[in-house]
Amino acid sequence: MLSNLEAAIVQHPLSARADATVLSALEQMSNLSTEGIDGSNGSSTCVVIVSEELKVLGILTQQDVMRLVIQQQPIAQLTLRQFWQQHRSPSVSLIISQSDLKDLRNINAAIAHFESSQITHLAIVDAQEQL
Repeated sequence: MLSNLEAAIVQHPLSARADATVLSALEQMSNLSTEGIDGSNGSSTCVVIVSEELKVLGILTQQDVMRLVIQQQPIAQLTLRQFWQQHRSPSVSLIISQSDLKDLRNINAAIAHFESSQITHLAIVDAQEQL
């Protein structure tokens, strides 16, 4: 079962520095699909927010962007850092280390938890907290 889970991992997800705007992250998602790159593996549905040290802070999803637009947030000026600080708590940032992924004993229970929590994206980091 772990090999099935590993097969679903996007090896090179989109990422953006925290000082980038939400709009620029959205443009990355949009450009991926218009460049003819196959985004069916989920790589075009989110952008991983990273710090200046390239440590993962959180994830901006298409759903997050839609919510911001509906709330009439200024996505052209709103930085990813501001988004992360205002709209996500650290406990909501879905980040797991590679070692924890390999140590999962019950993949089915983990998947059930993700589904019940409506978790659709998960950042996997190494020991240095980098993608």
